[in-house]
Amino acid sequence: MLFASSNVENQKQLAGISWQSYLAILCFIYALLEFIPVFSSLNIYAFTLLAGSCIIIHFVWKRNLILDIRTSEAYLFLCIWLAYSFLSILWADNSKHVLDYSFLIIRYVPIFIIFTQFFFVRKYQKLLIIFYQIVVMVYLGIAIWELSSGQHLPSSKWFGTFFPYPTGPFYGENMLAAFWLLLLPYLTVPTCINKGWFLSTLTILIILAIYIIIILQGARIAMIAIALGGIIYLVRWASRALKIGFIALLIIIPLYFAHNYPVIWNALGKYAEEQITSIHTESQSASMSSIKIRVQLIKEGIDMFVQYGLVGVGSGNFEDIMRHGRMQRAGGMTNPHNYSLEILGDFGIMIFLGFLFLYLYWLYCLWHLIKKGEEDMRPIYRAHFFSLLMFIPASALPSSIRFYYLVWIYFAGVHATCITGMAKLNTSTIKTDNQELTDF
Repeated sequence: MLFASSNVENQKQLAGISWQSYLAILCFIYALLEFIPVFSSLNIYAFTLLAGSCIIIHFVWKRNLILDIRTSEAYLFLCIWLAYSFLSILWADNSKHVLDYSFLIIRYVPIFIIFTQFFFVRKYQKLLIIFYQIVVMVYLGIAIWELSSGQHLPSSKWFGTFFPYPTGPFYGENMLAAFWLLLLPYLTVPTCINKGWFLSTLTILIILAIYIIIILQGARIAMIAIALGGIIYLVRWASRALKIGFIALLIIIPLYFAHNYPVIWNALGKYAEEQITSIHTESQSASMSSIKIRVQLIKEGIDMFVQYGLVGVGSGNFEDIMRHGRMQRAGGMTNPHNYSLEILGDFGIMIFLGFLFLYLYWLYCLWHLIKKGEEDMRPIYRAHFFSLLMFIPASALPSSIRFYYLVWIYFAGVHATCITGMAKLNTSTIKTDNQELTDF
């Protein structure tokens, strides 16, 4: 009898391992396709397979992969956002764009739910950081290949033409700069990829190489954000050895290239000087005027938000309203170039405040976890915190990030980490308080 009971228990464990491993593989494949979207048509099939598998696992194996009280606020926001998006067809100028955006949100919801449930497991939270680190290096490898060959991947708008600026696996160079900006903080987390003196030095070189490419791209918003974030990290959290190593590399690398490759170094230095100087002097470069355009887009977005009675112009209608006499004031641009502005302009005050609440909640949780969370998880909490801060300038780089579902995988990782971290922190606090009462 004991043997039979033990055998049944082993079978249950094997079944559990089986579906969990299967789900982990599907999540990894889908996440990889979204973060490296070279052939976007494959993503639809992978998403369908992942969503269908989760439904089967939920109802057949009775594993809760859909509803979880711990994430009720986030799920409620997504459902209200979806309902509001469809409802905005009543006052929007272009109903087709309302439906298009609504179907994007329909896909956001299951992606966020599935990956939030998946990342509730602490092991997967740690593996996510390694995944981000690998993705950053893949982006860099693609960018170096593009710079050296002038060729581009099929997902790039420059595919089939010679263009010296890298776009990575994305449509344009601003998208590459945006997601580099979002993922760079995760290189500061010690993992099997960057642990140790040699790998840490290699990580610094990778960050410097990425920064040089961003300078070549002329992505000034990313340049400023990385510089400020890097200074804060070095002053506040970096170890003494890392600070010394970083300063040493800043001295050695220029000397090496100036001595061995003077022509290339002088040309690169001159271009970098022009790009950096133009931030202050507001030179006549097209990239600098893009910052002025973004400021004007913010003014236009707020104006249309007020004009439509704080309810928004309707899901996906921001560009349509801009085309009616507003785009001339914004350098011919119609896209919001700012995710918060896009939500405010399209959906109004209620949805904007809901998104803002989630964003500030994540920052609040991570700040507390950085100070009081488990020691081994603090670098991860810190990386998430910095990455969320970088989300604001990152979302201002491309025309819109709404078509990139990887953002909601990213949000799911942050959300799950916050929920599990705060739960563990609260449990530890309660145990400590109970112990103090017992001692008393």
